[in-house]
Amino acid sequence: MVAEPLDYAECTPDQREVLLDHLLAHRNALLDEALRVIVAAGEAQDHEADGAHCLEDWLVQRCGISHATAGQWVRAARALEELPAIRARFATGDLSFEQVRHAIAFATPEDDEALAELLPDLSCAEIELMAKQRRRADQSAHDAARRQAHVRFRQDRSGLGVRVTGFLPHEDAATVQAALDRRAEGAGPDPETGLWAPHDHRVAGALRDVCAEDLGRAVAAGAEPDAAMVVVHAPASLLERDDEQRSATINGEAITHHALRRILCDTRIEVSFDTPEGRTVGVGRATRNPPAWLRRRVIGRDHGRCRWPGCGRAIRHLHHMQHWTDDGPTDAANLMGVCWHHHHLMHEGGWTASGDADAELVLTSPLGRVLRSRAGPLAA
Repeated sequence: MVAEPLDYAECTPDQREVLLDHLLAHRNALLDEALRVIVAAGEAQDHEADGAHCLEDWLVQRCGISHATAGQWVRAARALEELPAIRARFATGDLSFEQVRHAIAFATPEDDEALAELLPDLSCAEIELMAKQRRRADQSAHDAARRQAHVRFRQDRSGLGVRVTGFLPHEDAATVQAALDRRAEGAGPDPETGLWAPHDHRVAGALRDVCAEDLGRAVAAGAEPDAAMVVVHAPASLLERDDEQRSATINGEAITHHALRRILCDTRIEVSFDTPEGRTVGVGRATRNPPAWLRRRVIGRDHGRCRWPGCGRAIRHLHHMQHWTDDGPTDAANLMGVCWHHHHLMHEGGWTASGDADAELVLTSPLGRVLRSRAGPLAA
């Protein structure tokens, strides 16, 4: 007989507080055990059985979590092996995972017990500040920071745009910030409203303008046009009339017909015609190397990211699932976007790919393990 769920609205505030404490303590205990499993999986190289590039990618693939969360789990799992006192406070619910992930940046086996007594009385923000204050700015750390410099583009949950995140060493960040601030200050008020937009909004516009000008200079200097082209996919009806029910797409994401018309005024456009099912037209057996237009379409279909489940790295190769020398056509349905690591696995690692890359493809390891990867949703 299944017990009726508790009606938390009928509980007193004290009862809800006790329940929440118990539930979060159980969550911590379970996560602590999961972190122990992660350590064992890493030592045994379990990720290699699924063709994952690293333990973090394997967790993304298997657990449905983000790369950021996977990285936090792996770092915490390894660090807590050397910090038994802090681990005990975490497992019993005295410390949250957010507190622990900041603490492991500076905690050592020598001060483990002292910190286990101190940290539960500090907020997450206070522990994060301790981590920043105790980090030593030596040359090796500075060199490591330069190697970590990156910029990433991720789709926002709203589906209306992209979030730009990244990391720059202080000196590089200062240069970028000064340049964008200068442009933002020189932008002036909005010509339509006569009002100044918020500074952050003007900085975003400054970044866009810098990049647009750079692309324009590249083309003017004779650069390969494909490297400086933004491809917009749009139903032909949008070029003829306003249609609120249809939308164009850039990188697989919808833009309004108003935005499309604005882009048409000042952007180099490639017209893309697809079948009603959204399938791209290939070049069959005419050539082994995909022409630029087909490469762009396949990369667009795969959203610029390796099709291997859980990977998410940038596409570096278009892999013929049925090899060209074995009569495999150079068509989108036979081309799979992959990173360097997984292209190596497909050739030297013994993995095979089959199916339809425009829909679902099946990856099979030499030992018979099977992974599946579906193409992203197509625009209506």
